Formats: sequence, C-alpha cells, structure tokens
Amino acid sequence: MANKTVIHERSIINTNLKLLSLKDDPEVWANEILSLYLHKRLKREDNKKIESNFKKSGFNIRLESSKVQQSIIGNH
Repeated sequence: MANKTVIHERSIINTNLKLLSLKDDPEVWANEILSLYLHKRLKREDNKKIESNFKKSGFNIRLESSKVQQSIIGNH
C-alpha cells in the first residue's frame, strides 16, 4: 500500500503494490490491506521477473540499489 500522490504509477513493478489516496478514509486502507491478506493475493515475484519489471519501467535495479546503498552509507 502506498500514497498515490507520492508513488508514480510507472514505479509499480509488481502486482503487490496498490496505490490509494491519503484522502481516502482509513477504513478504505484497512479494507484493502485485509483484502490482500485474506485473499493471499500477495506473492513473491522471482528475481528475474523483478529485474525484468524494473527494466520495463525504465529503471535499472542495480543502479537504483547502489544509489540507496550510497545514501545509507553517506548518512552514517
């Protein structure tokens, strides 16, 4: 679950991410989370599929993960 004003739809790389508005009632968020959990619609994508999805979205997973790592290391 993520705020749709912060996460761009292009960033969705698998079916596990659902975008909602912060203007939606907390009940809407809770119902979506429960729906995903109760229906076991969450599934782990295999690594090759994740990398493929990143490429299709215009991202390079190795480059992006390196940026995250550098930002973490740079902040310590």
